[in-house]
Amino acid sequence: MVKVKNFENRLIVSCQDNEHWTIPMALVGGAAGVRLNGAENVAWCRNQYPMSVIIACHKMKQRDGSVSITPTSDTARRLHQAGANYVAFDARGPQDHVQAMLDALHSEGAQAVADVSSVEEGLAAWRCGADIVATTLAPFLCTEDIKALANTGIMVMAEGGIRTPWIARICLNAGAELVCVGSAITRPHVITRWFLDGIGDE
Repeated sequence: MVKVKNFENRLIVSCQDNEHWTIPMALVGGAAGVRLNGAENVAWCRNQYPMSVIIACHKMKQRDGSVSITPTSDTARRLHQAGANYVAFDARGPQDHVQAMLDALHSEGAQAVADVSSVEEGLAAWRCGADIVATTLAPFLCTEDIKALANTGIMVMAEGGIRTPWIARICLNAGAELVCVGSAITRPHVITRWFLDGIGDE
């Protein structure tokens, strides 16, 4: 399995819908890597594309309808064992949980992506040892937050609300080393709705 050290301002495509055709299209198109959900999809991608760079998470629906991202060290280990280079998890929780997740991943030889919603959470996760801090859980895309994190030396992956190459470039210019794009690349039905909404009823 490829050992990733540096992405060099590259594109990650989040393929969490119709994975068996979005993954090939993203990689053939030149994406530096893919973000996948679930060990089964990770194993499939690793088998089909042995040298691909995989950032993986495990989304679990809770009783209240909310979705948690890789909530336990066991789910994190399974992702790594399936072939993920990086494992992403929700790093908004208590510091002892974040530290335990990072320790578990690093002990397995995996690298960790801390999904956060704020600068404060990102700083805390980085101090605990996260390899990448991602803006995945932020309520909206904020380049000032990206700058604040990047200016402290954090490796930032901008994610969420990146609909155009222009927005992706703005994120990179703000200091992100990676941009992760999902719907704008992998979900034609969503893009169609964007265009319809933009055209309006005229």
